[in-house]
Amino acid sequence: MLNTKKNKQHSKFIKLFIPLILILSCILWISCEDDHLTVPDEANALIESDNYKFGDRKCLMPNVRAKVVDGRLTFSTLEDMRLYYKGLEERVNESDSPDEVMACFEKGYNSLRPVIEKDENEFYSRNAFRRTNEQFSRGFIKDDIRKSILNEYYEVGVGSDVYIFMAQGQVLKTSCVSEVMKVRQLEKGLEGKIHPELFYSSGTLFSNNKIIYQGTLEQHCGNTDTGGGGTGNDDDALAECETYNSNANTSGDSCDPFIANLQLLNEAVPYDCDSGESFPEQSYRKNSLFEINWGDGSAVQTINDLDPLVTHLYSGSAGTSFTITITGSAVDDGGNIHPLTIPDQTFTISTSSTCVGREASKTIWTYPLVTGTAPVGLRGMKCEVWYKDDILGTHVGSKTTGKRWNGSMWETESGEIDVEIHLTWTDSDCTNPDPAFDDADCNNCNYKSCKETKDFQRNHRVDNNTVPIVSIHKFKDNGVTLDKQIILDFCTD
Repeated sequence: MLNTKKNKQHSKFIKLFIPLILILSCILWISCEDDHLTVPDEANALIESDNYKFGDRKCLMPNVRAKVVDGRLTFSTLEDMRLYYKGLEERVNESDSPDEVMACFEKGYNSLRPVIEKDENEFYSRNAFRRTNEQFSRGFIKDDIRKSILNEYYEVGVGSDVYIFMAQGQVLKTSCVSEVMKVRQLEKGLEGKIHPELFYSSGTLFSNNKIIYQGTLEQHCGNTDTGGGGTGNDDDALAECETYNSNANTSGDSCDPFIANLQLLNEAVPYDCDSGESFPEQSYRKNSLFEINWGDGSAVQTINDLDPLVTHLYSGSAGTSFTITITGSAVDDGGNIHPLTIPDQTFTISTSSTCVGREASKTIWTYPLVTGTAPVGLRGMKCEVWYKDDILGTHVGSKTTGKRWNGSMWETESGEIDVEIHLTWTDSDCTNPDPAFDDADCNNCNYKSCKETKDFQRNHRVDNNTVPIVSIHKFKDNGVTLDKQIILDFCTD
């Protein structure tokens, strides 16, 4: 409900154009046909310039068509982006100065990599010596190459589309300029469910390369002022209407194939009933009534909440599908009841809970036991392990970083570093186990990464039961040796 009401001056001219204005308001809210991103012709040029140099070597990617557009690295095609990713990864692995190599390519846009590294280091420095497992939520992307390609808003362009990495396992694809700008204001790294505002996106939301959301819009014109009279076209100076955005999303549980997770949401966006002027900045989540028919013969479940996340336990054999039917209604402040149209959802019992395709990551810091104030010069080690499955490929990786305490912050420190990664790939149906291993080491560097990849064959999973992902980390410097083994469990991490 608006806190402040503007006095309306009506005229025959305005009255005449009420229907047209309302229709245009709906069109502008629903679609982005006139708001599409465009990529200039020069974006097809190769990335090669004298400004892109590391030492005597140019930082360029032959045969990769890309350009910086609107502050983001934009590729002509997905294949160009994948070639760039592999090319940059090769150059980083060959170099003793990986940060300088990546910085050389990060020209013309603010890369996410240095931004996140700074913020993450400050976060863990503030929480140093508390022995806490609290994770830096915005640091859900552990892979340095991905962070280098993305800009500070977690964006990368491909043709006229923008891919925005929202959280672990969530990538939004949109071609709407205004939507890109709105999403920039949203917090990244929200875990457990979809960011509520994404329910009203005109784009497509992917999770592990599967579409999990495509938006719909319902509009009802109801008087939200209890003192007003009538609906839709009211002469009361305080009369207002609402646009209702109502949606649902269903997902499975990676660790229990019989559990369905259903997220429901309804938002009210006020607008002037007569002029059609919308006030999106005044939008709010609307407490609504939802009735859920799970499609398995169980009783209809009624939910009355602002932002419900509901789970349901199914029974049956693997491969069985159920249709979830949802009806809803919202009541405006004038007492008018508005039915909400929500698309049917489908849930299928998966074949196995031991073969997981959900993204996951973990960061652990380790250092010698400290009694009292930590001494300046104390050595520490940052250990990271991750599983990523997105438009840039299917990867499992780990990274070891040497650290030194300067009295108030952790600083990167060089030394002897080892890192290993162990896992078992399977096909998407959890068959054909394929054990995999990679390692890397250096005698005088501040970090080292290793990675196992299936390139861009996004039909692979990881066996989370028989042989979970295991990373092994070691850092040795100034007479101190630190060792750590991490198990990445998709059901707990």
